[in-house]
Amino acid sequence: MNPHDQMSYFRKRSEYLKSIPASERVMEELKFTENIGFISITDYLSMMFDDLEEMGVKITVSVMSRMAKLVMDFHNNFHSWSMNGWSPAELARSMPKSKGPVQIAFGKNIEKMIANGEYDRKELVEMAEKAGLRVEPNSRNGKS
Repeated sequence: MNPHDQMSYFRKRSEYLKSIPASERVMEELKFTENIGFISITDYLSMMFDDLEEMGVKITVSVMSRMAKLVMDFHNNFHSWSMNGWSPAELARSMPKSKGPVQIAFGKNIEKMIANGEYDRKELVEMAEKAGLRVEPNSRNGKS
């Protein structure tokens, strides 16, 4: 697209967005953002709330919470161009089912750092378990 056509497109889009109610404008921007796919949904939420405040909309905590849930539901079920028509929810359903928490083992370099005193084995095991990971028994007890 040449720069003149690009400017014309954005000018027309801007005029269109100004001509519709704020609620429709928010949805149009959300759909556009989802299709393009180069902005994270959390960044979009932040921008959306900023835009609404600029429009004079007073947002309570309960309204913000409800809107964030609705936007996330929309995001998780939106068939976007950037994901080749798949929604995040469909991709998650297509993944193999997990067989419990992921298990990790400390490799040779971690074992060297434990032996050198740079890392504490007990502390590493606690951090891994706090993150929801199972630590292989040999790594847990120092027999790897």
